[in-house]
Amino acid sequence: MSLAVFDIDGVVADVRHRLHHLHPRKSWTGFFRDAADDPLLPEGARLALDLAGRHEVVWLTGRPEWLRDVTEDWLRGHDLTGT
Repeated sequence: MSLAVFDIDGVVADVRHRLHHLHPRKSWTGFFRDAADDPLLPEGARLALDLAGRHEVVWLTGRPEWLRDVTEDWLRGHDLTGT
């Protein structure tokens, strides 16, 4: 089976509410700390779900390892783990 590779931030997770952590000084800890509150980006979610019918979906992210549980919970909470 072929793969469909998706990033999370900015593709299925709306990160706009946490961009303020990056300006004027970057606080990656603050940026990632608020990730659990990301709204779903419906366009990206629809595409992931659509492609899951024909491909194995792989989630690729630059999120730090300490955010793994939050990220997995977020994906499950938005019904994206079956993709």
